Amino acid sequence: MAKLPQEELHLNLIEKCPEDKIDGLLHYSVDSLCRSCHPDYSKYSAIWTLEEWFNVLDSLKKILIFFAKSDLSKSEVSDALSPLPEQIIAKIFDCLTVRRSDLHAALLQQTMSISEAYLKDFDWKIKYALASDKISCVEEPLVTLSLTVSEEGCKKTIPVEMNAEELKSLITSLEAANKAVLQLKS
Repeated sequence: MAKLPQEELHLNLIEKCPEDKIDGLLHYSVDSLCRSCHPDYSKYSAIWTLEEWFNVLDSLKKILIFFAKSDLSKSEVSDALSPLPEQIIAKIFDCLTVRRSDLHAALLQQTMSISEAYLKDFDWKIKYALASDKISCVEEPLVTLSLTVSEEGCKKTIPVEMNAEELKSLITSLEAANKAVLQLKS
């Protein structure tokens, strides 16, 4: 299990939040991650200074992202956040349980938005070329890939035609990329 960076978190500031306001703060924090809106400071100005408020939001963001990426039990979450009181840990765990799918969707969207365009879907066809305009007798199989790419909400289809060697090269590249992704996940 990866370790939650305690030194970067302002757990003592989170602890200052009254128990009746922590639920709202946690859900506002999830909303800020999912919808890029920010919680209203005026509701919490009596608890924290503006600088402390930004530290609290940053800490909650780190906590929520860390636990959304890892599927931990309540005891593991409790161990990782041990400096906090049990009531706050329980509320964080409850919020994570309820909003996990929202957090996953937001993290996936952030990852996909690193690049302006990403592969949305694909289709393929095999053709057998008997001749071309340059050679009278070719007789080789060709694969036509139709790649559907999403860019800024618009879908664009890109056709790619490959012979057997180019297809093998593409498959080798995709297998290497998949292996790299699997290594990053573990």
